[in-house]
Amino acid sequence: MVRKVERIMMPTSIPRICKLKQSASGFTFIEIMVVLVLMSITMSLAIPQITSFAEDPWQSEFGNLVRVFKLLRNESILGHRDYHIVFDVKEQQYYVEVGLKSGRFEKLESPKILKPHTFPESFALQQVSLTGDINSQSASRVLKQPVAVRIDSSGFVTPFTLVFVDTEANSFWKIATTNIMGQLELKQE
Repeated sequence: MVRKVERIMMPTSIPRICKLKQSASGFTFIEIMVVLVLMSITMSLAIPQITSFAEDPWQSEFGNLVRVFKLLRNESILGHRDYHIVFDVKEQQYYVEVGLKSGRFEKLESPKILKPHTFPESFALQQVSLTGDINSQSASRVLKQPVAVRIDSSGFVTPFTLVFVDTEANSFWKIATTNIMGQLELKQE
């Protein structure tokens, strides 16, 4: 009795159980991350612009004046120069002048924060006083010409008071210095 032995051959390659798709549908992790980064950059640029439309004019003007005064005070101390912030009630604007060695002052046009600034129609400058007392006689005289608030090289700021009227809310606002270093305070009258 001869037995026949059958040989079973084992395959040398692993059979494919499932075929991989040539084109995967959906997004990769990197694509999703790129989109999220672009969206966050866009939002970080857009949100301040959107909130500025919702911001009240008195908040915007007060914040702008605070930034200008801080910048000029620092520049005057570090650069040993005098500056003027000139408020003009007739033109409804302010501008910055820098002291020259000759003793004269020259109007600044740059950087952007120091360019002449016009107040919005809804927030009109009514009075300027250098004494801090808006009811004094000097307050009525300064309305006829621009008033210069001096920031000297030691950082001293001439005391002043500005009175604005918010025509939309029918209210008055006062911006005044609270100390000799030019810290500003905003009050509703």
